[in-house]
Amino acid sequence: MTTRRILLTRAAEQAEATAERLRGRGYAPVVAPLVRVDFAPPPDPALFEGVQAVLLTSQNGLRALSGRGAHLPVLAVGDRTAEAARAAGYRDVRSAGGDAVALGALARAVLRPERGAVLHVHGEAVARSPLAALEGFETREAVLYRTVDAGGFAADVVTALRAGDVAATLVYSPGAARRLVAAMPDDVALRAVCISEAAATVLRMSGWRGVVDIAASPDEAAMVRKLEVYT
Repeated sequence: MTTRRILLTRAAEQAEATAERLRGRGYAPVVAPLVRVDFAPPPDPALFEGVQAVLLTSQNGLRALSGRGAHLPVLAVGDRTAEAARAAGYRDVRSAGGDAVALGALARAVLRPERGAVLHVHGEAVARSPLAALEGFETREAVLYRTVDAGGFAADVVTALRAGDVAATLVYSPGAARRLVAAMPDDVALRAVCISEAAATVLRMSGWRGVVDIAASPDEAAMVRKLEVYT
């Protein structure tokens, strides 16, 4: 019988949310975070003065806001972040349904320079900024969290990997791919479902021992659909 154990290496809170979705589809998640998220104190209200909209490229950015700026429109990178923002009390929320490039395009389409600044809330490391699309706008950035390497896998996870008891892993970013490569035992080949070509490239360039797949669109739902093709 084909194993349906799926390795999740995101930060604990994110990994558990994904694990719950996977359990509902009959998978057995292996939650093994390779990173933790450290948040800055909640932002001062002055951060939002003169701002017409907030851009969110992750749910960590939303958590870092701690409910601040809920009176402002929010443009979210994808549907999951948009849903989480609505659940957190943000009333005017739109989803770009894609990546940072899609978010920048949405912002350019629905915002106007004369209406005020555009605020991007993010962590220390930014692969692509949606603000790059907003030439002519006043833009602001708020670094409200950082990711910290949590070390390698626990012994039981390594044992399961070496025994072939894990079918695949989900890879959500180039940074996650780099951490995965560093932690993976050299003698293990594992299928990886990546959220983007950028994440997949990190694995391929590392000599990843296993199939590397890319989701049809840069979101978790598409990653799970790709996962279901072969598990």
